[in-house]
Amino acid sequence: MALLQVAINPLLRVSGGSQYFAMYSVLAQLIFGVAATLSPLVYSFFVERIQKGSELGLIFKGLVPNGMEWLSMYWLFSVLCFGMTLYVAVTPLVKVTRCENELLTVKQSLALLKKPKVLRFFFAIVAYVALEQGIANSISLFLHSYHQVDVQTQGAFAVSQFWMLLTLGCFIGLLLLRFIDAQKLLMGFSAGAGISLVAALFSDQVGAIFGFATMGFFLSIMWSVLVSLGLNSVRVGHGAVTGILCTGIVGGAMISPILGVASEVLNSQRSAMLLLLIPLAYIFSVGVWARPLVKNHTAKLFKKKTQGQQLL
Repeated sequence: MALLQVAINPLLRVSGGSQYFAMYSVLAQLIFGVAATLSPLVYSFFVERIQKGSELGLIFKGLVPNGMEWLSMYWLFSVLCFGMTLYVAVTPLVKVTRCENELLTVKQSLALLKKPKVLRFFFAIVAYVALEQGIANSISLFLHSYHQVDVQTQGAFAVSQFWMLLTLGCFIGLLLLRFIDAQKLLMGFSAGAGISLVAALFSDQVGAIFGFATMGFFLSIMWSVLVSLGLNSVRVGHGAVTGILCTGIVGGAMISPILGVASEVLNSQRSAMLLLLIPLAYIFSVGVWARPLVKNHTAKLFKKKTQGQQLL
């Protein structure tokens, strides 16, 4: 999936125009959010049907060991990947000619790792993925530990709400990016995410579920804006820079063990999850120090009257 993103993001930037990249990237995130919203519901559907021994359960008999019904999702993933491969194979794709500034040598590509600007955006992606996965992976366990919510049903539904609000946030973010500078929007959404996180951790059951859901809303535009700001901040090597940024996905693998160790040391999952304010603060700072060469295109709400224009 990371390899796909390395190829897709530079192509999206070229085909849609660099000044519109933030908007198109949020649109792609919107599609991702729709699928992420459905996945916990599909998971609950599969697990419940297999456990009840329904027709679906009979299909997976022999494929999924008892007590490991969640493995059925990997069979679904395999079918989806096979279908995607067939779709790409038969779809006529327009050949894109790469620009001269994209044809870098290995030495030139590695030299990008020494640029402080690129490294700062790399850590921004690390921070975002750690934040997103840290929240998404902790919702069910937190609600179960502090509010006695069933993980398989209510917990999965709460995770689905998180992704659903992320999807809604992408849709609203598309509209806001038409009128608001991406850096200002990033800072505003980061502040909203911080308030939502604190509210989710220190509220009752209803408040916690609502707080986690609104976290999804405020996280919605972050990935897209961070990637677009990163690519629009360099003149050459956008493919190589995309590869470096996508390597930041490793943040998602690091955060769960960190939160787990912190929970044991502090004897509190709530206290451990407050650590997520650190990557959130770094993401907020990007809106302050980023200096993109190309700003996202914004439309003015009110046009100035031309000289000599009179009101009738």
